[in-house]
Amino acid sequence: MNRPQIKAETYIERVKKMQELARANGYDVIIIAADEAEPANVRYFTGYVPVFETTAIMIPAEGEATLLIGPESEALTKKTSRIANYEKLLEFRETSDPEYPDLKYSTFAELIAAFKNIKRIGIIGANVMTVQVYLGILEGANGAEICRCDNLLRSMRMIKTPEEIEVMRYTAQIAQRGFESAIGNIAPGMTEHQVIAEFVHAIMKEGAECTGFPFWCVSGSNSNQAIGKSSYKQIEKNEIIQITMGASYEGYVASFGRPISFGKPSDAKAYELLSVGLEANKLTHKYLAPGIKACEIVEKVHGYVRDAGYGEYIVYGPGHGTGMMECEYPFIESTSDYIIQPGMTFAVDTFLGGPDFGMRYEDAAAVTETGELQLSRAQQEIIIL
Repeated sequence: MNRPQIKAETYIERVKKMQELARANGYDVIIIAADEAEPANVRYFTGYVPVFETTAIMIPAEGEATLLIGPESEALTKKTSRIANYEKLLEFRETSDPEYPDLKYSTFAELIAAFKNIKRIGIIGANVMTVQVYLGILEGANGAEICRCDNLLRSMRMIKTPEEIEVMRYTAQIAQRGFESAIGNIAPGMTEHQVIAEFVHAIMKEGAECTGFPFWCVSGSNSNQAIGKSSYKQIEKNEIIQITMGASYEGYVASFGRPISFGKPSDAKAYELLSVGLEANKLTHKYLAPGIKACEIVEKVHGYVRDAGYGEYIVYGPGHGTGMMECEYPFIESTSDYIIQPGMTFAVDTFLGGPDFGMRYEDAAAVTETGELQLSRAQQEIIIL
């Protein structure tokens, strides 16, 4: 199967689009931050992913964009960045805070001063921007107003192009094949860590560039964790495990989550929860379509869960945006009054958690002009091994 890729010219077009948004919203320059754990903001424009160090891209309303990197990333930048301009700044060095006494580097004051009459600077990604980077911008701003403008990038990334959706579909199928391969290698007696090792190995073998996020397997009473972490607990017969995994390819992430039981669960209520969760997942897929308000999907799906007697197990809405991050804007919540549009992509994420157990069904979908395109369709039933 040919591997779809994001074309080099796509990155250039994205930079130009952000420049248009900067001019339209009164920004002279926009600085977009990212780090190793959350590289999407910068990778979206450059293809570059930092290792140990942090990064940013400076996009002026007029002129050339510049990738901002740490002191040790020059060779990596030259190999991987789709934009040519870059500058090394100490503010992006790794957290161990090396001094680099013999290194030549730039400063924010120098970079900002190169643009004349800067009055307004936009920053995107403040939630991952380090204090030292922000202070560097503040010092170099020379009195210019600094404003957060994450909405500009959200507006770009919220609607995916056919090129992006094809990459995401390929990524989702890697995750699906990895899941199907790994479940043949797990069994009671293994620890949660050992189970996850099988899934990591499987998705890498299927063609992922890396895991989409840290995987987890949680079993028995541990399965009520919405965000989980595997342990050395041994898995027992007739108990439920929750697998949350996903692949990353070309910078796009596809999640794939399923509960698995090794034999029919001994707790009848736990088995019933699997049925309710599976039906809620299917209902979300059914109602995910252009033209509907996101909150209306929540009303229908959560209404079903409450009628089934599991309303207190609801933790969050039945879906969230996905793309270059496992979880990104927009969200499908009871407060979400936006209209679902073609080109939006979601993780249909059905998590129900109670005091003693929980379960998740999760997979990726894209919204088309006529309905929903499920990017992976495997194992849409109760899995009992």
